[in-house]
Amino acid sequence: MTPERPAAWPAPTASGPLQARVRLPGSKSLTNRILLLSALSGEETLVLGALESDDARAMRSALEAFGARFTPSAGPDGVAALHVSPIPPAEPGARRVIDAHQAGTVMRFIPVVAALLGGQTDLLVHESARARPMGPLFAALRGIGAEIVSLDDGDPATDHLPARITAPQARTEPLRITVDSTASSQFLSALLLGACAQAAPVVVSHAGGRIPSRAHIRMTLESLREFGAEVEELAEDSWRVTPRVRSPRPMAVVEPDLSNAGPFLAAALVAGGTVQVPGWPLATTQIGDRWREILPRLGASVDLAHDDAAGAGTGTLTVAGGPRILPAEIDDAAELAPVLAALMALADGESRLTGIAHLRGHETNRLAALVEEIEALGAHAEETPDGLVIRGTSAPRPALHKAWHDHRLATAAAVWGLTAPGTELDDIAATAKTMPDFPQMWAAMLGQTR
Repeated sequence: MTPERPAAWPAPTASGPLQARVRLPGSKSLTNRILLLSALSGEETLVLGALESDDARAMRSALEAFGARFTPSAGPDGVAALHVSPIPPAEPGARRVIDAHQAGTVMRFIPVVAALLGGQTDLLVHESARARPMGPLFAALRGIGAEIVSLDDGDPATDHLPARITAPQARTEPLRITVDSTASSQFLSALLLGACAQAAPVVVSHAGGRIPSRAHIRMTLESLREFGAEVEELAEDSWRVTPRVRSPRPMAVVEPDLSNAGPFLAAALVAGGTVQVPGWPLATTQIGDRWREILPRLGASVDLAHDDAAGAGTGTLTVAGGPRILPAEIDDAAELAPVLAALMALADGESRLTGIAHLRGHETNRLAALVEEIEALGAHAEETPDGLVIRGTSAPRPALHKAWHDHRLATAAAVWGLTAPGTELDDIAATAKTMPDFPQMWAAMLGQTR
């Protein structure tokens, strides 16, 4: 029997200008990097602020297959925390089966861990993730002796998941690995992070075109240093990682997810009024910090007020909507692009998003999906080789939008619902990938009006 499709989610409409305060869950990108590095650190680690979502659960489950253990605990002042017991030495001939589901960090980071820790790993994925690019990463791992074959047809040259990864013989000498990370910065991050599965230094280099989402590379490098690795930049896009030069910190803190702030901050531009986000880090490697620079170009006013507590390192971000949404041209917006596109579809004029060709290989082809959904709204969009051209509408019409199994497209549709009564989304559950409480958070924000 075919399971029933969930009922469409009626996107709420703003009843007036907002005066809202929104607390964000932990960063997905930081959570999965910190969980991985904690598991590879050789030390017990207490993680504060870790995200609880589909992607984070997939990473925990993957690391548990290697022997790591995650136990709910309490941090300072009783704050909820996660105690991480590291991966023990691998048993010879170990076999494991791991399901990455839709988690890009799991499907890219775990093959490197599997190749360097030893044994044989079958890596499965959700049906919608089978087309996601893996070829350059697999080529890099084959270059150090790993065998990677398709679980569908046994193809030893496969460049997609699901696949079986058989590790090469253990090495004690330093490794050199080169990857073409043009299609995804996660390929480079995977090799840099995976270096911590080695005792000896690893040199990781990029050979190819422009690396998208460079902020995520900076996040990876900073995370490595936080966990005691020495990271030396040898040349442009080439690094030597020496693990465990210093003891890692016994406690790691996950920042709020600034990328997921996007739909809430966008609401201030669409509905008017203000939206505040407390706990915004004053110094961060998250790409979501770019909202502070991008939103004023679309007509918003943005202010980051430092918290009073000495050494807090955080502030409260306030975004106030302007009289109208302005058209803009934004480069390399990466995962911010879907919500940006949602705003541009409501802007007064023509906007452009550039430097995001790699979004064609995410949960779905995000560029093609955005074109279809923007057209359904009554605005116009067309693809370019590396992005989108969008002509906004002042009269958005309600539509049944598709989530495309994509959390960011789902939240983009919620933004349109603020101003187009009758807007629906076919699968609000897609937001569980990184923000499982999104429907409740969205409703709570809309309950805070002037």
